Amino acid sequence: MQTVTEKNVDWRPTEWRAERTNDPRESDIRPAQPQPAQPEANGWGAANDRRKPARPARPAWLSHALRIDRAGQRAALTVLFNRVDRLISAEDFNRIDQLFELIPTEGPSIRFLMGVLSITLPASGRLENRSDFFDRVWQACTDKGRNAENLLGGLREWSRMDGTGPLHG
Repeated sequence: MQTVTEKNVDWRPTEWRAERTNDPRESDIRPAQPQPAQPEANGWGAANDRRKPARPARPAWLSHALRIDRAGQRAALTVLFNRVDRLISAEDFNRIDQLFELIPTEGPSIRFLMGVLSITLPASGRLENRSDFFDRVWQACTDKGRNAENLLGGLREWSRMDGTGPLHG
């Protein structure tokens, strides 16, 4: 067993240290790693490279939740709600917004996708990617022969009678 000394302590921020662990509860969204430029067939190389920027890696906790959902267990929603609730409480809307790009709409259960929309509903005014995700979930419901209006109608955006929401800025 290694002893902790000043030389071997990792002083990087927590989100960078978490990438080394296999524990899904400790991992978080990691920034996209730069990809080496691949020369194009025309020989012009990176200057002529038009690839999309790499998206962040899927956090281990999200992969874990998706595996649980695939097994048909409702515990996936608990994992999802606990993590996203922490991000909302910390007002880390950028990370939540990244999740919408990382969650597939083909594969997860409609229940799981509705959970994503439900937990993010109060912050919908601050999440740019949520409306696109909502549209993809709507299409997934329609593709599966489900009544999207009945399932998702109230999950589009946060509203109150007075037109305000707890997280609208």
